[in-house]
Amino acid sequence: MVARGVASSGAVSLILAAGISSPYTEPLFQTLFNTMPYFSGLREPQKFIALLALTYATLGGAGAGEALETLRHHLKGKRRRLITTLVGALILAVPLAYSYNQLFGFTDQIRTLSYPNEWYEAKALLDSDKGDYRILILPWHLYMHQTWIGRITANPAPAFFNKPAVSGENLEWAGIETQSQKPTQHYIQHILNHRSEVKNLGALLKPLNIKYIILLKEVDHSEYSFLDNQKDLKPILENTKLKLYLNTEQVAKLYHLQEPINTEDWSQLIDLANEGKLQKAYVPIHYTQNTPTEIRLEAEKEGYIILAEPYDEGWRLSGEKAAKHLGLVNEFQINQGGEYTIRYVKFNTLLASYLASLTALIICVTYLAALHLKKRRGLNQPQQPQPDHPYPPSHTQQPTQQHQ
Repeated sequence: MVARGVASSGAVSLILAAGISSPYTEPLFQTLFNTMPYFSGLREPQKFIALLALTYATLGGAGAGEALETLRHHLKGKRRRLITTLVGALILAVPLAYSYNQLFGFTDQIRTLSYPNEWYEAKALLDSDKGDYRILILPWHLYMHQTWIGRITANPAPAFFNKPAVSGENLEWAGIETQSQKPTQHYIQHILNHRSEVKNLGALLKPLNIKYIILLKEVDHSEYSFLDNQKDLKPILENTKLKLYLNTEQVAKLYHLQEPINTEDWSQLIDLANEGKLQKAYVPIHYTQNTPTEIRLEAEKEGYIILAEPYDEGWRLSGEKAAKHLGLVNEFQINQGGEYTIRYVKFNTLLASYLASLTALIICVTYLAALHLKKRRGLNQPQQPQPDHPYPPSHTQQPTQQHQ
C-alpha cells in the first residue's frame, strides 16, 4: 500500500515537473496554473522533481532490500555472504554511474575559496555604521568573471556583506537582458543607461535608502567612472579589489514629503536631481522599530509618508494600503501630524502557517516518542514461561494421534 502511494506521488510529480515543456503535460499544467489558487506562484515547475527523487529513494531502497533478501533465501553457506555483499556493493555503486563527478567537486566546479582580504576591509567599515540603510553593488551584473575565483559565477557580494544589498539580477544571456519583475532592478538599469546625464546619483538613490556604493574592480568596472563625477558621492575606501563610495545625501528608511513628486518617467526624476529639487523633497523621519513588521513614527504635519522598502501591498498605515511612490517604494498620505504605526499585515498569514507546521512537527515527534517508550517497556517486561499446551483443544477439533 505504501509503495503504491509513493509510486503514485512520483508519477504526479513527473507530470507536473514536465510543465509546459511537453505537449502531453502542457494542457493539464496550464489548467492548474489558471484555476488552482497559489499554483501560479510556482516559479520553476521542475522543483516537483523533489517528489520523484523521494520516490526513487523509497522504492529503490525497498527493491534493493527485497533483492538481497531473496538472495539470502536461495543461497547457502559462504557463497551467500559473498554474493549478497557483492550485489549490495553493486547496488550502492549504481548512483555513481551517473553522478561520479560528485566525488571530484563536480569537475572542479565546486571548491573551497576564501573571500579577498580587501572585501573584509570594506565589510568592517560598513559594519561600523550601525544605521538602517542599503548598499548598491556594481558592476551591474548577475553573472560575471571574478578574478579571485577564476571563472564566471553569480555575484557573491550580496551574500558576503551584512547590509541589505541591491545588485544586478540581469540575466544577460541569449538576447535576454533581464527577467526580473522588480521595479528597483529596472530603475537602476535606467539610471545606468543614462549615466552620462546623471550628476547627483546620491539623490536618485535616496528613495531607496542606499547609503553606500561598492564598485568591484571586475569585468567592465572602468565603465563606471561616472561615479567619480557625482556631486553627492564621496570615495571613502579604495584597494586593489574594490572602491567604496558614501552617499552624502541624508538617507533614511522613512521620509516625510510635503507635496507629491509628479513625473511621467524616471528621466524626469534625473532632471529634478540635477536641478537640486529632489534632494530637498525628502525629509527624514524619526521612528522606532521593535519588530520587522511594525514601525512607529511621529509626523509633524500633513503630507506623505514614504517607506523606503520595495513596494508591497502588505504594508498598512492605520489600516490603509500603501500607494506606489515613483513605482518603487511605499507611500501613505496623512491629513495631519501625529503618531502613526505602519504594520506588515501579511505576516499574520505567514504566522498561521508557521504555527501549523510547528504543531504538525510536535505531533509527529510526540507520536514517535510514544512508540519508542512503548517498545522499551515491552522489552523490559520479564517474559512469562509458556505452558506446553496453553489452550485446551476445542470440542470441534479431532484428537491427534498419539506417538507410541
